[in-house]
Amino acid sequence: MPLSVSIRRLCCVAAGLVGLIVVSSASSAPTNDGPPTSIAAIGDSITTGACTDPTCADRPQNSWSTGSNPAVRSHFLRLRAIRKGKVEIKRFNLASSGSATMADLASQATEAVRDRAAYATVELGENDLCNGTKPAVFRAELERGLNVLSRGRIPVKVLLLSIENEAAHWRALRHDPKAATALRAGATLDCGLGYTAPSSLLSRVEARARLLNGILAAVCSERTDCLYDGGTYFRLPLKASDYSSADYQHLSIAGQRALAAAEWKVALKIIYS
Repeated sequence: MPLSVSIRRLCCVAAGLVGLIVVSSASSAPTNDGPPTSIAAIGDSITTGACTDPTCADRPQNSWSTGSNPAVRSHFLRLRAIRKGKVEIKRFNLASSGSATMADLASQATEAVRDRAAYATVELGENDLCNGTKPAVFRAELERGLNVLSRGRIPVKVLLLSIENEAAHWRALRHDPKAATALRAGATLDCGLGYTAPSSLLSRVEARARLLNGILAAVCSERTDCLYDGGTYFRLPLKASDYSSADYQHLSIAGQRALAAAEWKVALKIIYS
């Protein structure tokens, strides 16, 4: 075989090997060709869609984050609409109902990393607000959970929600005839806010929410993969109809929709980054 032919063949083989290496690397690396194609919902019973019907059971299809109910227009549905059905959007609702706190962030974050989620919404802290979690512990648990999300093989873009203003929640219901009747009959909101909640208790609850939200903002600001909602949930002007008539603690379908819409405006800053 002529020497020139041998050289040409060796060059072709080498080029082919380089091509294989490039293709292999591209297939395993995360791409940045548009909004995320996978979303994980981390949180408590608000994110599980609990009490969005009279049974007060979890209804993940009604979740503001990953729900499939068109009436809610969740972040999952909004991502799917952007992609116009051309790309599958994977969703994982990892939230847990009950008394989930910031201490649960790390375990839920581990699942999100395992599922290779590219975008995660984090809604936790209301139970910490009410059960007296110490600020230093709250911060440590938050940092631990966010570290899990940032150390996965695929970078996870995190939208970190503020904690709801329970005092404003109480006021919205206290001035609604139907809700006030339920409160008068013995219904209570989180943090033990009942019909006769004194102003001093309301002030303490609101001040503590501001303190914990300040921690959320500070910790998130130290990371390039985290976006704090700037107090969007805390300031959201929810009405009595935005809360579940089953227990008045959770969001109704209307409330889930309001939360999804408000947080989406913030999320756009990170899902396109």
